[in-house]
Amino acid sequence: MTSQSERSLRERALKECAVVGEYLARGYPPRVRDGQNKEKSAVRMAGDALGADRRHFANCIGYPDQPGTFKRRFGIEPMWSLYQPKVEATVAAPVEPEPSPFSIERSPAPSYTGGRAIELVSSSDNRFVFGAAGDLHAASKYTRWEVREDLYRQFIEAGAQCNFDTGNWIDGEARFNVYDIEEHGLDNQVRLLADRHPRGLPTYAVWGDDHEGWYVQRDGIDVGRYAASVMQDAGHEWYDLGFMEAHVTLRNANSGKTTSMAVVHPGGGSAYATSYSVQKIVESYEGGEKPAVGLYGHYHKLMSGVVRNVFVVQTGTQEDQTPFMRKKRLEAHVGGALVTLKQDPRTGAIISMGAELIRYFNRDYYPGSGRWSKHGATRMLDRRQDAIR
Repeated sequence: MTSQSERSLRERALKECAVVGEYLARGYPPRVRDGQNKEKSAVRMAGDALGADRRHFANCIGYPDQPGTFKRRFGIEPMWSLYQPKVEATVAAPVEPEPSPFSIERSPAPSYTGGRAIELVSSSDNRFVFGAAGDLHAASKYTRWEVREDLYRQFIEAGAQCNFDTGNWIDGEARFNVYDIEEHGLDNQVRLLADRHPRGLPTYAVWGDDHEGWYVQRDGIDVGRYAASVMQDAGHEWYDLGFMEAHVTLRNANSGKTTSMAVVHPGGGSAYATSYSVQKIVESYEGGEKPAVGLYGHYHKLMSGVVRNVFVVQTGTQEDQTPFMRKKRLEAHVGGALVTLKQDPRTGAIISMGAELIRYFNRDYYPGSGRWSKHGATRMLDRRQDAIR
């Protein structure tokens, strides 16, 4: 073979090995083993691209473990390292997110089905004294923070052991109140509650399936435990009684005898008579499950009485009449109750109840506009106990 022919063959070797290198870099393997017929090798792809005879081309190029004619004669071969074997991607099992400590089923059971919520112990003279005030509706434009503040002042001065909040301590968020609230979202509303709620008295709160309960229905969040966590982090003595109805043990300090009190946020609308809805609730209780005392929120009414031997108190509201209530012809009894119970130490029975219903009135009349606003702040008159009735 002449030197010219030798140079031509060498140039051909360089060119053809370079073409093989291109296919190696594109992910084609140097050789395809038996049983992998669906895949083509870089050597075959390059030979086909150059129009070469496959067998002759393969003999000239060779393989990483089998040098070809070009390697043996000129020391030229493709840069086999250009091929990087494909690593089979392993699909990691989906990582389940850590469950929220505040997650809850969308249809929670009433609190009392899990047993007694808390225990309240009488004084040595067989009496219990506590506040009963709910339906604050924090974040509503119509919340009366000054009323809540004054109620807690009166409870503390009277020596109350705590306040039982009968629910709707935030206003929540729904289609029909979205323009009547000053904070949106559960966290913002609860933090507003933590910022503005009075201090100095333990609060035991139930929650209902409306207002704060709307977040449970939509998001599966245990709003009661969440609110208690935020409130306690902010330095409040705020405790969650659970959903809808909690049963509190009333224990006598002298004898240890007990009875029960229900703290309830019921449902449904107000009836034609202030007492009617609560009457029907107590009448629905079977014998043997009636509490000695029942505290009822939701209806925004103040009332005390006896129904089927149960002492009942409706705990009022600390929210003005809203546009929704106005439309439904619902009166708002703005205030709360200071409750005193006397217990028979021999049996644990509650033998008397004093319910001081504390009502707050507007100090003036509402002239002109501004009482309700869908687009900004509202204009509310001061409320006091000694004002226009």
